[in-house]
Amino acid sequence: MTADSTDEIQPISPELIKNRRSLPQWVFQEPLEPAMPWLLLGTFVLIVLGLGLNWPWLGFTAAVLALMLSLQVILPSLQSWLLRYLTAQERRYLIGSLGFVLAIAVLAYYLGVFRAVTGWLN
Repeated sequence: MTADSTDEIQPISPELIKNRRSLPQWVFQEPLEPAMPWLLLGTFVLIVLGLGLNWPWLGFTAAVLALMLSLQVILPSLQSWLLRYLTAQERRYLIGSLGFVLAIAVLAYYLGVFRAVTGWLN
């Protein structure tokens, strides 16, 4: 701040608000268009084609695309369900529990627990 400025906050001009760019939207926040289920069905066909012809690049790419398109459909419904039926404390507990289970599973994988159990079962 300069020596001659005041401590008052200056209001934002309407031109700045009008010319402001909107923040980018995540893919799953956009509503599905009626034609988009055909894209999802098309990715299913590509997955089967990639598996059938043993083309991993096609199957993997189609699976990632199907995952993104499916999340676009599933996440808004899941979010509204969680907000409606779970309190804020229950949502925190759910997220904490999922993080705990995921962390234990990943640590067990990296520490070789799964390999030891697989060798023990065989």
